[in-house]
Amino acid sequence: TADGWLMRSIRARLLILAAVWLTAALLGAFLFLSALLEDFITDRFDAESGALADALIASVQITDSGRVEVADPPADPRLMLPLSGWYWQAEADGLAVSRSPSLLDGRLSGPSGDFTGGHGTGADGALLRVLRREFTIPDSDALIAVTVTAPRQQIEESLRQIRQPLALALVILGLGLALASLVQVTTGLRSLDRLGSDLRRVRAGKAERLTRPDVSELQPLTAEIDAALDQNIALVTRSRQH
Repeated sequence: TADGWLMRSIRARLLILAAVWLTAALLGAFLFLSALLEDFITDRFDAESGALADALIASVQITDSGRVEVADPPADPRLMLPLSGWYWQAEADGLAVSRSPSLLDGRLSGPSGDFTGGHGTGADGALLRVLRREFTIPDSDALIAVTVTAPRQQIEESLRQIRQPLALALVILGLGLALASLVQVTTGLRSLDRLGSDLRRVRAGKAERLTRPDVSELQPLTAEIDAALDQNIALVTRSRQH
C-alpha cells in the first residue's frame, strides 16, 4: 500500500519530517510576528490617542464662573467627522462638559480611573479602543477626566494590510525551503542509489568489487560488503579445488 511504501522509504520519511518541521516553524513564525505587529500597531494608535489626550489636558481651564471647559480642542479632521470612531470627551465630576463634533449628541461612558487600551462601543455600534486620563487642576476641586477613543476597525484593517504580505512572504519562503529540502534529500541519498547500482553490477558479473563511496558514512558498509564478496569468492575457489 501507499502508507506501507511511505514507512519503508527513507526518502519519504525525510521529506515528511522536513514538511512537518517547516509547517510548524513557519506557522509559529507567523503567529509570533503577527503578535509583535499587533502590539506595534495598537501602540501606535494608543500613542496617537495619548497625544490627543495630552492636548486636551493642556487646553482645560476654569472660567470665571467656575465652569470647566476645553478652551482650544485639537483640530484633528478625524475628530470633526461624524461617527468616525475618533472621539474625545471631557468630564468634570462625572458630568460631560465638552465633546468632539464627531461624537454628535452621543456620550462616552465607561469605568473610571486611568487606563489605556480599554474596549468600548460607539453610538453606531462600532468597537472602540479607549484611553482615559483623570486629573485635577489648581483652583478647582473638580475631578476632571479626558476620554479619547480610536476605531477598532482601523486597527484591524492596518493589521490585515500587514498580515497578508507577511503570510505571502512566509509561503514563498516555505516553498523555497521545501525545494531545498527535496534537493538535499535527493543529493544525500544519491550515494545509496549508486551503491545499489554497484551491487547489481557485481551480481551480474560485471564487477568483482564495489566502487569506494565518496561519503564516509557508507565506506564501512562498502568495506564489509567487499569483505563478504572476497570471502564468498574464496569459498567458491576452495569448493572448486576440492
